[in-house]
Amino acid sequence: MEKCLECTEKVNCLRYRTESYQSLENYSFLHYYSYLTYFPLFVTGPILPFNAYSSQISNPQKTHSKTDLIKYAARVFIGNMGVFFVFLSVYYGHAIAKNPLNKPVWQQFSLLQIWTLGLLELFFLWFKFLVFWRVARLFALLDGIETTENMNRCVVNN
Repeated sequence: MEKCLECTEKVNCLRYRTESYQSLENYSFLHYYSYLTYFPLFVTGPILPFNAYSSQISNPQKTHSKTDLIKYAARVFIGNMGVFFVFLSVYYGHAIAKNPLNKPVWQQFSLLQIWTLGLLELFFLWFKFLVFWRVARLFALLDGIETTENMNRCVVNN
């Protein structure tokens, strides 16, 4: 198997970990159960294949240094969560869309206002899942498990 540039420097990348076979003792029920119940992956969905998870149990990731992890944690907590809390304090569209009194307030809106409310609601859902995913990925990286960056583009960039 031909390795990439990162793998030739004694650091196994995620692609190599996914495509390479593990030893037979790594294919046990206990390893698979730990893969299914590993909390950061369980919360956000098992994006990481079993081969990559199993290889990182015995050989933790070394592609991200401690300074990279500190920068990523600051980006997650200050950048993503901070902006999300500001967005929640100024965005009232979710309360309009989810009116508990079952009175459709949005029916008296114009077509442009309904379209804007729908787009902002889509931003809200994307931002909410972005914060969930990045916090779970941060805890997995701090635990030595490297997962892929799942949401690296905004909604309107797709």
